[in-house]
Amino acid sequence: MRTTVISGVLCCLALGFGTGWASEESLLDDEHVTETVVEKILDAGQVACQYVSVATTDTDQDADEDILLVDALGNVRLMLNNRTKGFSKPASIAGPVNAVPGPVSLDLSDVDLDNHEDILISSSMGEVYLVSAEGGGRYRPKQKISDALNKESGLVQVRVSDVDLDNDEDIVLATPEGALYKIENVGTGHFGNASLMVQLPNVKSGLFDFVFTDLDFDNDEEIVFIDGIGTVFVLENLGGRFGEPRHIAGPFRKDKPGSVDIEVSDYDYDGDDDLIIMGPAGMIVLLENEGKGVFASRPQQIAPPLGPEGGIHIMALSDPDTLTGEDIVVVNTKGSIFLIENRGDGVYDKPQSIAENIKLAPGPASVVREDMNGDGAEDTLILDGEGHLYLVLGVYDPAEDLERDLEDDL
Repeated sequence: MRTTVISGVLCCLALGFGTGWASEESLLDDEHVTETVVEKILDAGQVACQYVSVATTDTDQDADEDILLVDALGNVRLMLNNRTKGFSKPASIAGPVNAVPGPVSLDLSDVDLDNHEDILISSSMGEVYLVSAEGGGRYRPKQKISDALNKESGLVQVRVSDVDLDNDEDIVLATPEGALYKIENVGTGHFGNASLMVQLPNVKSGLFDFVFTDLDFDNDEEIVFIDGIGTVFVLENLGGRFGEPRHIAGPFRKDKPGSVDIEVSDYDYDGDDDLIIMGPAGMIVLLENEGKGVFASRPQQIAPPLGPEGGIHIMALSDPDTLTGEDIVVVNTKGSIFLIENRGDGVYDKPQSIAENIKLAPGPASVVREDMNGDGAEDTLILDGEGHLYLVLGVYDPAEDLERDLEDDL
């Protein structure tokens, strides 16, 4: 599970991709907007500092996903999922990590191998803290495991992966300037000092994203990094250290940076991990892995910018019907949620609007896809730019209607 704080500006792109698309309005002229159940489960006016990120974890091991919220000071609060009774009020479990409001990043992993998902959180100065889970919804006090890595305040992304294959999860951090650091897990959640792994060239400061995936089938995970103008690099894992950055795509725009997102999905079932990218203007493109990390020279556009100019766009992947490949969910500032269906043959359908007018506030936003009510279908948690938290139940999937129609015909 990845949790990222994302903000940016939507502008139109004029790039040459393999597929042409019309405007958002023309895409939806003939589409059916399906009713969904939308519940506002937290009002921003109820908190002292604005929440900026949301994540889920079953912290009390009751088979229901609970909610973790992080505010701009780096305070972490827990909302227990009682299913029949709803969610509890946010209860403080850690923080703060920022002296003044600023960006934070959070990831979850069982770093001490006790079968409980721990919390890693980075401050705007690049300090990293560990909040160890004890089970039953209880956490130990936060523990500082890294000094500041930033010279100035800015987003430092924290990710967790066993990059050196010693069976415990290490920490990798990225700064806005493109510096990647490793903090090695030396055993049972004890960490060494932060060491610089690589400095990416000519990275445009601002928002960025990175993911881990084994592209060359050698059982260690490479890093794929995207900067604020949509330049994409791959760093090969060479047994716990990383090679020189290899440029594979972009930039997708050349003027000003925007919000970006990158996800991994084998969209065509050929055994190779492909890359789904949301560029700085909100356009969604596919970078196809043609084998062992060799990517197609020309990105394929999956969808145009799905939101108003000047708005926020956030993306998540999910497979709500489990019948086809992972679908793409996009949320924009207008409060619209779009589903881009993977038909299972390596082709994506046109975006379909599945919910509208949720009245999202502009600003940094966060989205998570998870089954929150135990009905087997993935729901959507949306934290908007003012810290209001929405739960969208039963996101519509066209494949489900198609399956029902086929059953009726039989």
